[in-house]
Amino acid sequence: MSREVDLGGVEGLAFELMASSVGRYASINDWELLNNGVNVNLPYRTGAGPNDNLMFRTRVTVPETKHRWFIKILLTGNALIRINNEAWGYDEAHTYFPVNPGVNVIEVNATPRALFGQHTWDFRFDYAYLIEVNWSIMRLGLRLLALIDFIEHLPKDNPLRVDLEELLINVTKGIRVNPTLSQVTLTLMMLYDSPYSQFFNRMDLRRPDGSYVMGVGLHGLGVVKGFLSDIPKTIDPDSIPIHEIEDKLNSGLIKLSEKYPKEGLLVAVGHSHIDAAWLWPRGETIRKVIRTFSTMVNLIKEYGISFLQSSAQYYKWVEDNDPGLFNEVKKLIESGKWIIAGGMWIESDANIIDGESLARQFLYGQRYFLSRFGRMAKVGWLPDTFGFSANLPQIMRKSGIEVFSSWRIITHSLTEFPLHAFTWIGIDGSEIPTQVILVNYNNAHTPLNAYQAWSMYRGKDTLPQLIYPYGYGDGGGGPTREMIEYRELINELPSVPRVIEFREDDYVAALSSVKDKLPKWSGEIHVENFIGTYTTNLPIKELVAKSEAQLTDAEASVTMAYAVGAGDHGLSEINELWMRLLFNQFHDIVPGSAIKEVYDEAYSELRNLLLRSSELMSEAVSAVGRKLGLGDSLIVFNPLPWGRSGVIKIPRSIEVNLECQDNGEDRFVYVNTPAMGFSAYGVNGKCINPSNGVLVTRTGDGFSLENEYVKVNLNNKGDADSLIIKKSGVNVLKEPIKLMAHVERPLISDAWRFSLDSLNEGYELSTVSEPSLTITGPLISCVSSIKEFNKSRITQEVCLRKGSPVVEVKYSINWLDKGILVKTWINTVINAEEAVFDIPFGSLRRSTNPQVQLREGKIEVPALRWVDVSDNVKGLAVIAPSRHGYSVSGGRIGLSLLRSPTFPNPWSDVGEMETSIYLYPHLGNYQDAEVPRVTYEITHGLKYVIITGESRNQGVGQWSFMHVNPPEAMLTALKVAEDSMNELILRLYNPYERQVNVSIGINGVKVKGVTETDIIEKNEVGTLSGLNNILLKPFEIKTIRIKYDAGS
Repeated sequence: MSREVDLGGVEGLAFELMASSVGRYASINDWELLNNGVNVNLPYRTGAGPNDNLMFRTRVTVPETKHRWFIKILLTGNALIRINNEAWGYDEAHTYFPVNPGVNVIEVNATPRALFGQHTWDFRFDYAYLIEVNWSIMRLGLRLLALIDFIEHLPKDNPLRVDLEELLINVTKGIRVNPTLSQVTLTLMMLYDSPYSQFFNRMDLRRPDGSYVMGVGLHGLGVVKGFLSDIPKTIDPDSIPIHEIEDKLNSGLIKLSEKYPKEGLLVAVGHSHIDAAWLWPRGETIRKVIRTFSTMVNLIKEYGISFLQSSAQYYKWVEDNDPGLFNEVKKLIESGKWIIAGGMWIESDANIIDGESLARQFLYGQRYFLSRFGRMAKVGWLPDTFGFSANLPQIMRKSGIEVFSSWRIITHSLTEFPLHAFTWIGIDGSEIPTQVILVNYNNAHTPLNAYQAWSMYRGKDTLPQLIYPYGYGDGGGGPTREMIEYRELINELPSVPRVIEFREDDYVAALSSVKDKLPKWSGEIHVENFIGTYTTNLPIKELVAKSEAQLTDAEASVTMAYAVGAGDHGLSEINELWMRLLFNQFHDIVPGSAIKEVYDEAYSELRNLLLRSSELMSEAVSAVGRKLGLGDSLIVFNPLPWGRSGVIKIPRSIEVNLECQDNGEDRFVYVNTPAMGFSAYGVNGKCINPSNGVLVTRTGDGFSLENEYVKVNLNNKGDADSLIIKKSGVNVLKEPIKLMAHVERPLISDAWRFSLDSLNEGYELSTVSEPSLTITGPLISCVSSIKEFNKSRITQEVCLRKGSPVVEVKYSINWLDKGILVKTWINTVINAEEAVFDIPFGSLRRSTNPQVQLREGKIEVPALRWVDVSDNVKGLAVIAPSRHGYSVSGGRIGLSLLRSPTFPNPWSDVGEMETSIYLYPHLGNYQDAEVPRVTYEITHGLKYVIITGESRNQGVGQWSFMHVNPPEAMLTALKVAEDSMNELILRLYNPYERQVNVSIGINGVKVKGVTETDIIEKNEVGTLSGLNNILLKPFEIKTIRIKYDAGS
């Protein structure tokens, strides 16, 4: 027969024990509303927008006590509570705070947004109570309820459950408590009343029985508010033999631990994941950070726990907004109780931002930590990022990170990641010991949660300890008082893992010591649950991609001007611009998974960044031109370290001795530029008719565009139906390119998730206008057509330029329909078993076999800027600087152009947008065709400035500052060294599967010494013999420090 034991009586006793801990209480109803100086009485309600700030103040005298006083507050939204000089964060999980006897000035600085951003366009301050608590009794009740929670999750016939039930019944036998209505009510209010409780459950508290909740609603509140009389208090709480009960429980647990030994070791660390912007805008995040940091400072001081927090940006906010709090944090960091982690400016995306952006995340993050706290982070920390690119191990190792940890690694739906502790090997061979977070990065630190974490862990044999972050997160908050109080119980409980405090050096040493014994994982860590984020929100991805390219170009030009003695034209401003960009690469901003308010701010900030970086670049290039004696010139600047030609657009009013093609108020000109430098053309010249270039032919209902490299035939829909490599005559297309609409079935959290079955059926967008020539001429010709789906419209413009092997397809979009995925499908004649995908600082091969893709969960995968399919004889690269989601099957490429999800941003991908993709048919494979170089020429376009004034040097036609030869290593940074204005930093990476050997030439400065440094520019890796014959292994990142004398 099955054995039934009713723990309801024990549960009731535990709750009534907690209720019996409540002593005196008093309501605090009179407050001053500091916004207008008016006195208000609680409850107080007013209309309020989500970003409003309401400030209240009161003064209370707290009586002496042998126990503890707390103030319990209930208001909508979140707040910073100041009690005299001590601050606490108020949120759904932190609603009561200790107060000392005597006079207390209490200030409440509140905003209407709750922990996860909810708000009701009004604000309520419902109540505030002083509550006296015998904390020893309260703590015992909390521990008993947590123990019941653990027991109930064991199988009923489990021997440990049987013994624990017997122990609980014996320990609580004979205990008699009889709390009053006010005590029960105040206990429920203190522990469970929270803002927007309909959206939030405390994961660290067992829910009270419904009878208690009903009782509070029926008469308990009436008693507390003075409308009803209370029942008599017949038992003095001080008479409850708390210490005897605790001793009996503890000794019983210890004895059971001999029978059921503890298993495992959790390395516990308080933690609060704070999304930099998600369901709330940045301003609210700053408040969340200050609230959370304030709470953690107090709890660390009281309990001695450790706490881990990433993101240098957060510390900078605290430093700027609350210097006193910053100094408290700094002391705790020095003591080792507060651990800085991650080493990044923000917890960014790791798939769809470029390698230099990732390098800057670590450069600015680690250097900030070093400058403020005298140390850098050692633990890589991206618990919530939506996938991890294959060169991230090298980036981390060259940024001072020694081990890595994440939770998202295991959040799959189609597949299951097999490892929880492993050595992650990047595509260059770099290794970093890695451990997965279980059960969540917001763990509850209850006995049950600790037991579940260790039970899930698969790395026990090789690494018999598990990192265990606990505390409320996403919207901040961190550990609660209750969580911390469970620690002793967890360490006494049989069969549950032992818990110790996290110590950074010990944890790093433990992982590092088993690096060679751990199982290996090579390449990317793909998380298919979030594949929608490669495409969601076209505008933010377009702005980030453009900002990455333009900011590196601006920095290179400003550095160039400074190095040759043409002045400082914004060196100090460049870092600030980088930090703005890095913030907007947060893992809920650039993926498109935040609310509209976040994007209103991001769009504005990035547009201003593009404008300012363009201004800085123009100023710097102009300054160099003037230093060289130029005047009345069109200067065309090439930011890349190899020479190139191309077509640019200038005002028609400018006359130059160049091949020209007029186009309305503009004029296209064909220019030739040297490596990282400029060509200068007098503005009093005369246009030259182009000798050759693009040939346009009418073909039935379509058109043909042709230059010396490629011929593209467009059908009567304006779609390419053949794409011919002129040198071989091979057409790489099997059928016309199609623009398809795929209806996505409704999904929860559809900004992140991708309805894969929607790919099985699609509707080709209808063509509603015949293709027509919109630009025609030998320098550039374009054919336009209009496509429609339901109420949405896309204008497609196909362009070919003189001297370019690339066909541009520009999409001007006015999209209105929701729940639609739009893909460009390109079916090629190429039989490729693998495709090559661009990733940050490298490239990666993935299978094109649908069965393999399904097994690996890689039906839709990310690429940074391009994907290439080839059979080593011919190939096609699709270059899409801001479109990152691809489905590739055999030789068929599906590029996700846009998707219009509903949550959390119903306005996502609705309205007018623009983006371009580029088709590059070529001979050989991606290495033979130099696809990375061609991509860089697209993303880092030629720029022009006009210099006016008299010319002092008629002999300057071209000027080059630097070249990389051959152009096989990509230059991602030219900057002034962080710690020396007389040193340059160059960062190169090898995008190829073979090693490359390059030489660098620099003009205008005298090179005195060359060394290799790390990404952080702190540790010298080695001395180079010079700038010639620099060897880069496959996918290697190399950061070079150059000492120089200016103006030589």
